[in-house]
Amino acid sequence: MNVPMRGAHAAALLLVLTACSPAAEDTTSQETLGAAATAEGGDAWRDGLSWTDVAIPGVPAGARMAVVSGDLASTGAFVLRLDFPDGFTFPPHTHPTDEHVTVLEGSIRVGMGTEVDPEAAQVVETGGFITAPAEMVHYAIADGRTMVQVHGMGPFAVVLASGE
Repeated sequence: MNVPMRGAHAAALLLVLTACSPAAEDTTSQETLGAAATAEGGDAWRDGLSWTDVAIPGVPAGARMAVVSGDLASTGAFVLRLDFPDGFTFPPHTHPTDEHVTVLEGSIRVGMGTEVDPEAAQVVETGGFITAPAEMVHYAIADGRTMVQVHGMGPFAVVLASGE
């Protein structure tokens, strides 16, 4: 499901602050990760990556991230994965660049605006895709353990919305 993020129906997701994300040298393909994880009974979306806690002031603890490729602090393409526990809420925020998000596992509710409103948020299921344009205020809520993959052009940063 492709969900463009425009107008009053726009909703979006995600995070990542360059201060909490190391540059990644790991450019292992998803096929290689999947094959290795399947052969060993592992988790194809998580195995083989270097995970760190998302540590952004004003953002609750519990989320983890792994840079798959690129350098979030530099100009150029990047890919990262985010792993959210059930019920994790990423508060309203923006990014200086467009954010493209694919839900790999679980589902998220994404919404627009400076106040988190679970009822107004749009559900994006496993396999769903959304794009949040640069500077759009958005938030996300994980329904169950949720894994997303974010890609875009750096530098990438998170700016919490006013009042956060």
